[in-house]
Amino acid sequence: MRVLCTADWHVGSYNNVNAQRENDFLAAIDQIVDSAAIQKPDLILHAGDVFRTNRPSGHHQREAAQRFKSLSDIAPTVLIPGNHDITASGSAIDDWGELAPDNLHVCIQPHVVRLPFCNVVAIPWLTSRYLAEFGKSKTREKQELGNAIEMLLQAIVAGLDDKPKILLAHATALDGKMGEYRPTVLGDDLLWPGIWFEPFDFVCLGHLHKAQVVYTSPYAIYPGSPERVTFGERDEPKCFSVMKLGARPIFHELKPRPMVQLEGDVDEVTSQLKDVPDEAMLKIRVHLEPEERFEVAGNRWFDLRVEKIRPQPERESRVSGIELQGMSFSELLNLYFTLNKFKPERIALLVKRAEEMALEREERNAIQDD
Repeated sequence: MRVLCTADWHVGSYNNVNAQRENDFLAAIDQIVDSAAIQKPDLILHAGDVFRTNRPSGHHQREAAQRFKSLSDIAPTVLIPGNHDITASGSAIDDWGELAPDNLHVCIQPHVVRLPFCNVVAIPWLTSRYLAEFGKSKTREKQELGNAIEMLLQAIVAGLDDKPKILLAHATALDGKMGEYRPTVLGDDLLWPGIWFEPFDFVCLGHLHKAQVVYTSPYAIYPGSPERVTFGERDEPKCFSVMKLGARPIFHELKPRPMVQLEGDVDEVTSQLKDVPDEAMLKIRVHLEPEERFEVAGNRWFDLRVEKIRPQPERESRVSGIELQGMSFSELLNLYFTLNKFKPERIALLVKRAEEMALEREERNAIQDD
C-alpha cells in the first residue's frame, strides 16, 4: 500500500506587498496533484491547515475544493482541519463533509475512516469541546490535556481490527524540528510523545512546516508545507511524501518561489544583487552609517523589501550608579516602581501582592514535587 502525505497548504496566503503570492501556493499544490496522478497512490492524507485563516473567501474555498476533488478522483483522500481552519463554532471545512464526493473523507472531529485495506485514525486540531468527555475541563493545564488525548487514542485503538493502522493528526510531536518558521502558537503547544504513536503502523502529522521524519518506529513524519510562508523558511526544501507501509518515507521536493535574503554593508549587498534571479522574493538588510544612503535602482524582482539598519545612539540608563547585583526580588520590584514614579502606597500594595503570588507558586511546585 502506497500513501501520499501532504499538509499545511495555507490557501489564501500572500504578503501585503504582492498579492500574486496566492498563485504560488496554488501552483505548489498543483504540483502535488499532478504527481499523485502519475504515482497513483492507494491513499492520500492531508494533515490540516487547508487555509491560512479560518474564514476563507469563497474564491479560496473553491480553489481548494477543486484540488481535493482531483485528489479524491485518484485515491481515497482523508482530510482533517488544522488550527488555522478552526473557528469558535467549528471549522472552515465543516460543510465539506456533506458536499464531498464519496472518496473524500472530511473528519472535523476525531474519527476512524475504515477502508478495505487500512484504518485511518483522523485527529484534527483538538480543542476543549472535543476532549470534555475524556476528563478535560475548562482549565488549560498541559498535563490534563495530555491525559485526555491519551485516553482518546486508547479508546479509539481498542476498537480497531487487525488491518494496518494509520494515524493522521494536526499536532506538535516531541522530537519535531520547527525549522526557522515558528508561529507564536507553538510556544504553548502540547508535545505529543512517541509512545502515543506505537500502536500505529504509520503516522502523518501537520502543523510544523519543515518536512521531516520525527520517529522511525513506527515512521512518523511531517510532509511539511508545499510553499514557503516566511523568509525564515527560505533555505528549507518544500515537499510532500510518498511511502509504502514499513518502508522509509520518500520526500519529493517541490519548486517553490525562491526567497533570498542579503545582509551586509552597501558594497557587500550591491555586489550580490546581480546573482539574485528575477523571480525571487528578495529581502535586503543593509547596515548603514548614520548619514549613508542606499537605494536599489531598477527593481526587477518579483518582490523586494529593504530594511535599513543604522547604529543606535547609546541611551543613558535610568539605573546608572545603582548596584543591582545582590538585590532581592522585593527590592528590585520596589526600585522599578519607584523609578516609574508610582505612589508609595501603591508600591507597597503591589510588592506585597507580588510576594504573595511568588509564595503561592512555590507552594504549588512543592506539592507537585511531592
